[in-house]
Amino acid sequence: LPKLKLSFGEGACLLPKLRSFQIKSVRVTTPVVKWGLQRLTALSDLHIGGDDIVNTLLKEKLLPISLVSLTITNLSEMKSLKGNVFQHLSSLESLHFLHCPGLESLPENTLPSSLKLLSIRKCSRMPALGPMLAYLLLYVSDARGLTEDLVLCS
Repeated sequence: LPKLKLSFGEGACLLPKLRSFQIKSVRVTTPVVKWGLQRLTALSDLHIGGDDIVNTLLKEKLLPISLVSLTITNLSEMKSLKGNVFQHLSSLESLHFLHCPGLESLPENTLPSSLKLLSIRKCSRMPALGPMLAYLLLYVSDARGLTEDLVLCS
């Protein structure tokens, strides 16, 4: 089974060779720390959504280091991601934020050096990211999602 999608955070027994995982929930019934995501050594693509799930996974550093792509969606209450929440993800090449209307900032100087692509879409409060991300290729869209530009920062 290469791909699994859970809609309500039921914390099923996750298969160790799972490569792609997507979970979005408003309310989590099984504690996120019991999911065992760190044991998924083949997991390279993760989509997480919802303030509670994202906050717990990032704060407790429960994301597996094997991740190559991480998509974070539907943050309506979180205003910022504090600390070096991505630093331990040494294989992370692409980081995507989608539909995060509450998100106002990203942690400075804490993105992994492996990161090549940062995508921010429909995050209406996210300001210009400035020189901290100058080495990245940024995929940016306006708050309404009407225009999309590929920007190379130097």
